[in-house]
Amino acid sequence: MARLRAAFPKFILVYIFGLIVIDVYITTGPLSNSFQGLLPLVFVKPLTSSIAIGLVLSLVVFPESCSYATLVTLSKSLGHACEILKITRSMLQEGGINKRIPVQEINVLKRKIIEAQTLAKQQFTFIEIEPSIGQWSGGDIKHLQEGFQDLFVNGIVLLNFHLLRQEYRSKVQRNAPKDPAVSYPYSFSLNNHKPRKDPYRRNSEAQTLASTAIYEFLKPEPESGKLEQAAFDEMGNLSQDLLDHDAVITSMKIIDSANNRKWFTSPKKSNMDVIVEQHTQALDKLKNQRERFQLRIVDRMIDPASHFFDAEGKFIHSSDGCVKILGLVVGMNYRHRIMAFTASLVNLLEHLIQLESEKSKVKFWMPVALKSLFSVAISPEPVYDDNALEKTQKIFEKKEGKLKGQKEKKGRKEKSTAQRTRGKSAKTYNNRYQQQRPRNKIVRALTSLYHWVTNSDGAFAARVVIATLILTIPGATKPGAKFCYDNRAIWAVITAQLSLAQFMGDFVFSVAMRFLGTLIGGVVGLGAWYIGAGSGPGNSYGIMAILVPCVIIGMAFRIWAPQEWMIPTLMGVATLMLVLGDSWETNYLPGLLYQAPGYGVFYHRLLLVLVGFGVAILVQVFPCPPSATRNASKSLAVVSSHITSFYADTVSDFLTKPEGAEYRAACGIRNERLTQLLTEIDALVPRIKMVKFEPSSSPFICSILLEIETCLSRILESLSTIAFVLPRLTGTYKRILEAQTYFVETETVASIIAALTALEETLRGGQPLSDVLPVPLLQNLRKIAVPPNGIGAHEFSRDILKNDDWSSFLVALMAVASLYSRIDSLVITVKEAVGEKYHVEGLLSISPEPIRSGHDIVLSHQV
Repeated sequence: MARLRAAFPKFILVYIFGLIVIDVYITTGPLSNSFQGLLPLVFVKPLTSSIAIGLVLSLVVFPESCSYATLVTLSKSLGHACEILKITRSMLQEGGINKRIPVQEINVLKRKIIEAQTLAKQQFTFIEIEPSIGQWSGGDIKHLQEGFQDLFVNGIVLLNFHLLRQEYRSKVQRNAPKDPAVSYPYSFSLNNHKPRKDPYRRNSEAQTLASTAIYEFLKPEPESGKLEQAAFDEMGNLSQDLLDHDAVITSMKIIDSANNRKWFTSPKKSNMDVIVEQHTQALDKLKNQRERFQLRIVDRMIDPASHFFDAEGKFIHSSDGCVKILGLVVGMNYRHRIMAFTASLVNLLEHLIQLESEKSKVKFWMPVALKSLFSVAISPEPVYDDNALEKTQKIFEKKEGKLKGQKEKKGRKEKSTAQRTRGKSAKTYNNRYQQQRPRNKIVRALTSLYHWVTNSDGAFAARVVIATLILTIPGATKPGAKFCYDNRAIWAVITAQLSLAQFMGDFVFSVAMRFLGTLIGGVVGLGAWYIGAGSGPGNSYGIMAILVPCVIIGMAFRIWAPQEWMIPTLMGVATLMLVLGDSWETNYLPGLLYQAPGYGVFYHRLLLVLVGFGVAILVQVFPCPPSATRNASKSLAVVSSHITSFYADTVSDFLTKPEGAEYRAACGIRNERLTQLLTEIDALVPRIKMVKFEPSSSPFICSILLEIETCLSRILESLSTIAFVLPRLTGTYKRILEAQTYFVETETVASIIAALTALEETLRGGQPLSDVLPVPLLQNLRKIAVPPNGIGAHEFSRDILKNDDWSSFLVALMAVASLYSRIDSLVITVKEAVGEKYHVEGLLSISPEPIRSGHDIVLSHQV
């Protein structure tokens, strides 16, 4: 049962009730002269009755189908789309270039979007396995999943660009290569730096000084502020109508209207035609505004800098050989992201209007699938309970292997020969799935058995077994059998089993919450007993009267309290009912209990809980406590490894240029891997927060791990943008990108992989990083001028700026720059935690290489 709980967290209720039934046999069975197979009936009968009552109430009293709940969730999630438009509209208003970016509000909104999408994903899983009554079937509703996913993915991309502006603003304007949300005790300037004479050396000092030189170059010129502000304001004025939330409100109305129609509320056909026409007008309005924005935005942004172009729209050469195109990078990036977000909104609204016009009658829909039920039940994705840090490297590798199998399956369908299929599979997973020397079958079997017993799941199961034996062996002996039976020692066994966790952080939180729930529930139970019974044996009417408000309060906590309070709420209510029930039995069934009512019952209950906690602590801590910090850092190392693999595959696709069926298959696998990585990184946050509950000597404290997780998620954001934009670039713009960023140079690729690999090993072992690493990667951006073999100043014109290829190029350029910057920040963050080794003296005295600005156009990176 413990291994089932560890491998499949969604079976937690099966684990709990299974343990309770097993404990009845273990504690009571040895006292019987013969086998009694009906012992569990003492639990089975009340549980079955409770399930039957709950089923009847769910079907009779205010029934709510999964289809209805899913549409409610989707409608509420569109409110987040309104907030995305509101924030973007505020950022692009007059004076927005210098406006404060609400970082905290954006992060909260992103978290709400991810939570809503996670909830909707769970509901989509069950929507096809239930009968429902409504205007749309479960299949119709599930087809909306892709549209909503695209909408919110593009919405998060737009929000991330707001955060990227704040990140670059702090780095470029303040010459600070670190996140502004974190305070650091050291500050460096390239001009006033002097060699240190003290033996203590600041971590990453050489990297910080080198980065400062680059940021000083990227810092905008003071005289260019007015022109840049004017260009930014023009873009904001033109996008105000497009960023209006009328289309989102229309989508919400369509969903709410379809969800609220019952058997006798279907509108007439004439009224339905009018409603569809109104919604179609809203769709046409959005399309017209989007087309108008696309046609005019470039001209409006260039108008403040029109003196750089002649009457024919050709670029005018600068006398000093270097001209910064004011606000071009930020404007084009906003244009690209706004167009993508509104395109997703157009597609979603079109789909909703099509459903509204074609499915206008309320019908009874039968379930169409049962496969999803079993797939979600056995998936290793954890639920949010008190044992929150159970995902380990094994789960990541399982999912990576699953994606590998899917890729090989697609390759077999699209390629006729097994050789090409193996080549393609080896190309995508060349970093993690190398052919190994085959081992003997006996050796493989013994190795698998050893890992099965000694991994985190096996260790957790062994602890549960040991705790059970410690507490049940005394009950099976003659001296202790009567004592354990009379004092209900089974509750100590259950408490110890359910308190154990896979890692110390979860265990400390679990014990603290269970003890708090037991204490509060016992105190409330004492108050309820003495109020309802006084000093006498009590009566049923008084007990039931005082029990009503207690049950209501407990139900309110269970429904509306945070998820972390579920376990203490259940423990409190259980203790409350045990105090009342056992106190009643001591007066009316004196042969079953030998305890004083009220305080005596609570004292024995608390004593049993403390005994269970004591055994659980003993088993959990000795001989070696499982560290949640170590598990969290290793999980981040696995994520870093997957990001490195994703980067290698992105560069491979850029160099090999797959086409046709191979390119489509690569895109499908890339989307799956990206979605997988984003989900896993987001799921690590609540697990990392559990680290603060355990004592640890590791350099990776909770705040450092959260900062590393943020850096990895930002790196993945940049990589995802690069992966999706690079295939759209033409050969000319690919050459320009290569020359300006050295993105596919052997030295750059080797530097990135070496840095990420070193970080991965440090996260696994906690050893200090080398003083000298191939960073800062931003030094690859020192040659930012357009090269002669690309689009030179004599070819540069306003027409090129209107080209979608140019817009995609600027987005890719910004993504590559952010990738370099974020890897540099990750290296500094890890060095601040673990320190440095292998110092090389004299590097700080070497002046940084002068920045080559070229003789053509320089793209301003100020955002």
